[in-house]
Amino acid sequence: MIKRTSQPAHQSTELRRIWMSDEDIAAARKFLEIIANADVGADVAGERGTAPAGATGESARTADQNAILHKAREVLAFSERRFRAFGFSLESAFLLLLVLYTNEEWEPVVTITRLTQLSRIPNSTALRAVDLLVEKGFIERTHHSKDGRKTLLSLSPAGRKRIEDFFDEQR
Repeated sequence: MIKRTSQPAHQSTELRRIWMSDEDIAAARKFLEIIANADVGADVAGERGTAPAGATGESARTADQNAILHKAREVLAFSERRFRAFGFSLESAFLLLLVLYTNEEWEPVVTITRLTQLSRIPNSTALRAVDLLVEKGFIERTHHSKDGRKTLLSLSPAGRKRIEDFFDEQR
């Protein structure tokens, strides 16, 4: 997926590549289908109010639809804040950071296989994300002392601080 940055029309537009996992794409499609197929006037199980005839915009939405829209906007805003804080928009990379951070108490050092198990991210996607995180200095990669085939990963002090600062700002 390619995202255009917003610039005045007279300037050239820079393209940035955003990598998304198949799971992210499937979830986004499902969400968009729900929104696209929402029946504004439907009273589902008696829990949704109906919109008045001729109502438009936000007043035409039910309370549930407004709540979904609010949550969707929160997710987008969170994604933007995350991009500004970490310098990447790769969902899988952020998820790997969270897994390393939350699991650090029990497993401060993990193999790439263990990390993919914990995060449920496909191996190929995780490997790209790990490369990015190592390059940014958020995680450290070392080789196993007895088995050179194994790569060990751990959260770097800079990565830990960035996560803690990010979530501290979110409160």
